[in-house]
Amino acid sequence: MKTRQQQKAHTRQALLQSAYAVYAEAGFSASTNRIAQQAGVSHGTVFLHFPKVDDLLICLIQSFSDSITNQLHEAATRQGELRVFLEMHLDLLSNYEAFYTHILLASDLPAPCRLSFQSFLSALSHHLSQLIVPLQKQEQLKQIKPYMVYNLWIGLVHHYLQNAGSFVESGSVLQARKQELLDSMCNLLST
Repeated sequence: MKTRQQQKAHTRQALLQSAYAVYAEAGFSASTNRIAQQAGVSHGTVFLHFPKVDDLLICLIQSFSDSITNQLHEAATRQGELRVFLEMHLDLLSNYEAFYTHILLASDLPAPCRLSFQSFLSALSHHLSQLIVPLQKQEQLKQIKPYMVYNLWIGLVHHYLQNAGSFVESGSVLQARKQELLDSMCNLLST
């Protein structure tokens, strides 16, 4: 039998998982009632765990950003090739594509959410720089400032996500256009 603390932790996790699924499908304007229904709890239970809707959103996006940042760190330490890293980044994002796209499109996220998202982007920039600089020293890549390479890459990826309907009829734009994105970026950077 679960203790009260275990039950509270389980309910909180169920609410976060439900919020992720609901927000990925419907965006951040989805109701907390819908989240509660999906979690199988009463509407009031949401507010026992997260007194304000922003508290739920902040916890969810911080958890999401921490999770993908950790996955990025783990993947970056396992390989050293630029194309492999970029492909891993696309694969990672495609696992969370709908939710990630809603974060990109949201104009009114609370400041802690924006900071968490920026933390993930900073980690991406760091790992990309760690790969680019040695390759530039070996003259395998053009001498483009690492921050500009990051800006080109993330701008391209975000453009495809924000305008997915222009690139695919349905499904993952990152998976459908992965080779095109990778080829274009690698050809642009290669000497």
